[in-house]
Amino acid sequence: SNNLGGVDDWVLGISKSVLITILFSAIFTVGLVWLVTKLRNHVKFFLILFLLLLVYSVAKLFHLPALLLVFLFGLALNNTFLLDRWKWLSEKIDLVKVQEDLKYMQVSATESTFLVRTFFFVVFGYSLQWDLILKLNVILLSFGIVVIIFGLRFLFFKLFAKKHLFPEFLIAPRGLITVLLFYSIPQDLQIGSVNLGSVFLVVVITAITMAAGTWKKRQS
Repeated sequence: SNNLGGVDDWVLGISKSVLITILFSAIFTVGLVWLVTKLRNHVKFFLILFLLLLVYSVAKLFHLPALLLVFLFGLALNNTFLLDRWKWLSEKIDLVKVQEDLKYMQVSATESTFLVRTFFFVVFGYSLQWDLILKLNVILLSFGIVVIIFGLRFLFFKLFAKKHLFPEFLIAPRGLITVLLFYSIPQDLQIGSVNLGSVFLVVVITAITMAAGTWKKRQS
């Protein structure tokens, strides 16, 4: 009964955290959309970026799932046309102007993605030590995780998507999000045998497999 009570508390805590995150993201999105319509200058992307960093920091401060908050914010920002369903909002916010401004933001975000991704993986590589990667248990664990990933992917394609098994089956990369999620795990909840070395090997193996799959597709 104690175990069931602990599970109930855990589920309740997770549900409450997710609901608060969704609510906070919705409020922040509406506020940001309103702010975009009120700004007169053309330098809006970096202002939005800094506000997003502020929201991320606040979410971390209150122990909310910050990455989920950022994801929901981006999802809502890309679907601002849905705000047109609420007349009291559409009367106060020029959604056409917002859509035009967000197009420039999307272009800037796309161009910045390469820089952010490159810088992050440089820092990630710098933080690694070879003794974390070359351990036998780390290598075996990494290959086991990769086998599970591709095994589940194979079953999915075999059962549900019965066409185009290759090379789609081989395209299952793990990258920036995987590393960020690993870094977000509290120290006391981490499993000792799963470290940065295993995460690195999973990322590398899946990247090589994806490259092999796309190369095979080009050759065919």
